[in-house]
Amino acid sequence: MLKHEIAHGLYYLSKQYRKEVDKIMRRLNKKIDKRLNVFLHKAQGYGKHVLKDEKHAWILSETKGEIEKSGVSFKDIYLTRK
Repeated sequence: MLKHEIAHGLYYLSKQYRKEVDKIMRRLNKKIDKRLNVFLHKAQGYGKHVLKDEKHAWILSETKGEIEKSGVSFKDIYLTRK
């Protein structure tokens, strides 16, 4: 949970961090990106306006089991997470 909140803080406080995260997230497979957006918005209740930041914090901090609840295989986001 702490890692998740630190990721949010860095995303909003550091332009360089946000730029790098956005660059990495653009390389995420489009189907995986859509699945995560739907899961975070509909199942987790996050507003569409925070999905980009929430998705990055979620990918960085959640366990394999939590990620796979979204319908996304852990291996599909491994390189993005790394």
